Amino acid sequence: MAWETGHELYNARGGWDDSWTETIAEYIKSIAPNQLFADGHHANYARDLTVSQLNLPSVDLYTSHFYHTTDPVYISQLQTSANLAKQHNKVYYIGEFDWTSMAGTPNDLQSLLSLFENPTYNVSGDTYWDLADNANSVGPYTMHWSGDNADMQQRAQLLANHAAKMSASSATTQPTAINLIQTGSFEHTGSNWLSPWTFRVVSPAQANISQVSWTKIDGNYAASVVLTNSNSNAWYMQLGQDGISLKAGKTYTIVFWAKASKNRQIHVLVEQGFAPYAIFTNTTVNLTTNWQPYTIKYTQP
Repeated sequence: MAWETGHELYNARGGWDDSWTETIAEYIKSIAPNQLFADGHHANYARDLTVSQLNLPSVDLYTSHFYHTTDPVYISQLQTSANLAKQHNKVYYIGEFDWTSMAGTPNDLQSLLSLFENPTYNVSGDTYWDLADNANSVGPYTMHWSGDNADMQQRAQLLANHAAKMSASSATTQPTAINLIQTGSFEHTGSNWLSPWTFRVVSPAQANISQVSWTKIDGNYAASVVLTNSNSNAWYMQLGQDGISLKAGKTYTIVFWAKASKNRQIHVLVEQGFAPYAIFTNTTVNLTTNWQPYTIKYTQP
């Protein structure tokens, strides 16, 4: 399930910008942390997805709406947006497209559907505009199953075959990864900048955490932890995030960047947030004084 900010918001007037989108996304995630969120500012014939859009930490899905399927510029822009979303590890789908003769011949439609099916272009799914029950019409793009005439019947069959291929592909190939961690680069600002992360220190250990911009690897900020009194119990100081739903038997990948003022070890855990506090994975990581990427894979028991 996914929530969307709205429909074709590029037409909207006022302050419905990236900042507004992130504010709404953060709120939805605060009350439904395990549900996905989509940006309603779609890409189209005149507008590509933007880097600022794709850097929004609380947004998971981005879309394009296109009605110029025989235009080579359209195809190029679709590929540009799809590749840009892939570079930012975001899900990209076609929220609307024209299936009718206004967009070309049945062969043109098949060429477009084949592009969607090509995993190179990172299109996770698509929906044409618009299927209606046979007693109603929603304008020139109305599709009545299984077709009011020979042309519609042919196109309906192409769409049905395409849906079967997309469904089979999603069942047999690895899906686009979904980031379960919110604000991994600590992009919130203000007094609640750390949320939804939590920082816990148990006496006699002493430490503080702050948001810094002078050193970072992704986004605009990083979290800096200064330890002033250490303790042999590693769990006396914890930076973590609660409320993440995990499924038994699924393999998860933990990816992060870190460094320290001197070479030292930290422990990376996935632990149950309530009694009996079962530890699902516990890995010792050796930090250096330079930013380094770390990757941990495990299967949830």
